[in-house]
Amino acid sequence: MKKPIKVIRSRIVYQNPWMKVREDVVEFPNGKRGIYGLVEKDDFSLIIPFDGKKFYLVDQYRHATKKRMLEFPSGNAMASEHKMVQSAKRELKEETGFSASSWQYIGKIWLAPGHHTQAAHIFLAQTLRKGKNHLDEEESDLKVKAYTRKKLYDLIQTGKLSDGPAVAALHLLHIKHPHLF
Repeated sequence: MKKPIKVIRSRIVYQNPWMKVREDVVEFPNGKRGIYGLVEKDDFSLIIPFDGKKFYLVDQYRHATKKRMLEFPSGNAMASEHKMVQSAKRELKEETGFSASSWQYIGKIWLAPGHHTQAAHIFLAQTLRKGKNHLDEEESDLKVKAYTRKKLYDLIQTGKLSDGPAVAALHLLHIKHPHLF
């Protein structure tokens, strides 16, 4: 069995309430040394709301891209939430106003495992009931939009839906539940 990569030294080079940036000095199995720069963020829930005919996405401004992005509702778990499904239920309600009586765990995807510790836990939310959303101040421009299956694929093909986790979540859902497509 090959020796694993050994961490020689690790230090936090930046930190705020939502993330840390860590630098690890490592030794590879061949004895050579190198560094890894890693972004540490908590896992988050990503919810695919589906009413049997349409999927619901949120449209919001994202500072990193300097443009509005279409995404599925998502958010980090709070310290009091012991299960990711609790986070998913809260985020769906906060961002869309929907609650759902049918929840199914679809799977987990890593965002960028070469330099990022965060993963998305994907849920399918069905049997939706509309209510009032509860947006955070930084989400005040968020809009909820409904799309058919065909329209979602058109949006992906034209680059109008380019959020990686959303595209990957749809693909995973399609693989696990082809009857929905």
